[in-house]
Amino acid sequence: MKHSSLQSWVNWQQKLHRTSMDFSLHRIKDVAEKLKIINREEVIITVAGTNGKGSTVAFLESILVEHGYKVGSYTSPHVIKYNERIKINKEPVTDEEICQAFDEIDKIRKDTSLTYFEFATLASLLIFKKNKIDVVILEVGLGGRLDAVNIIDPNISVITNIGMDHEDILGNDLESIAYEKAGIMRQSGVTVVGFSDAQISIINRSLELENKLFTYKSDYWFEQKSNHWLFNNNDSNLFRLDYPSLKGNIQLNNCATAIQTLTLLREITLNEKTINEAIKKTKILGRFDEINFAGKKVILDIAHNPQSVSFLKENLKKYYPNSEFIAVFSALEDKNVCSMIEELNGTINQWNISEINNERKTDIQDIEIALKRAKQKYKTYKNVTQSFNNAISYTDAKSVVVVFGSFYMVEEIYKYLDYKNERLNS
Repeated sequence: MKHSSLQSWVNWQQKLHRTSMDFSLHRIKDVAEKLKIINREEVIITVAGTNGKGSTVAFLESILVEHGYKVGSYTSPHVIKYNERIKINKEPVTDEEICQAFDEIDKIRKDTSLTYFEFATLASLLIFKKNKIDVVILEVGLGGRLDAVNIIDPNISVITNIGMDHEDILGNDLESIAYEKAGIMRQSGVTVVGFSDAQISIINRSLELENKLFTYKSDYWFEQKSNHWLFNNNDSNLFRLDYPSLKGNIQLNNCATAIQTLTLLREITLNEKTINEAIKKTKILGRFDEINFAGKKVILDIAHNPQSVSFLKENLKKYYPNSEFIAVFSALEDKNVCSMIEELNGTINQWNISEINNERKTDIQDIEIALKRAKQKYKTYKNVTQSFNNAISYTDAKSVVVVFGSFYMVEEIYKYLDYKNERLNS
């Protein structure tokens, strides 16, 4: 074996290809065909969308596992540990399994260059095939049309929502972004759209492919009650359910989208009681994750674009209506920092900012300029943990510390909390 540890494999992969992203499917498809992992016997669900993909996958996974199906899920990026990307029945696979898959891929690819993400995608498909999975859930990494997971034909496609993100790659308007997401749709297939008023590019693609769309509010919907909620659809599937463990209206939307998806798969039989148990057990790191640290309330959220920040704001106002909020914030260089800050204007009382420990970080001066422009109070620190600790130090009982802006930002704080031996709720 070329490398003796998972970390050494990952470090090598990050330097192997000339760019970290290469939107061409012919190389990965060629290697996948040699590995004999293109044609699948499992039920395949492919999930795309600007936000909500990870949560929707988590709901799908939890519901299926609770019903007794053997489930493989592939998601990205990870929050704490690489193994989070590849799970079987909600449990990350081992370092050994991933290293073994990498070794097989490396031997068969010969001189074909692969990106870090392509290696991970192939490894997940190889591991799932060896483990005789019933249902495979594939989360698109970026876009859809040219994403590595799109080498596999799904039984059903899911588009959670469309928002502004990765404009430099996907396009600078919602129609262009929706066109890329619609690339996961298949001829004569089925697609669940997790929002109302789908973009013209999605509708046109469905007509072109004779792909049946099932859209939130038109084909399925949910209704909130005081201590439960109702899922309903045009096929008269009515479920009376307790609220899921993941908080917020957007999570009800994601949960309903997952349920609708599973009702459309003839291979899957659902039971109301089992769904209810599953959604109460559903967990995912970095989604309005509430913890206590040093006697202070902290929320960790991977919100990293204007749409996801608006969902975060909605939750803050809903669950902490009388609190003040102290932000611990940073972002990657390709993110719209100004729009994220503007979205929270009037919500955040104090910003604590720093640079992320990542080569793609936004320069601290750019964050400062955006905050000054928005007339926000802020303090600057040399690193994320210092920013966090200072936020904690002057937070009183009425205040909540909110860590957000990037997966990497949240990862640093999770690792710091683990180092400090704090008990996490997720």
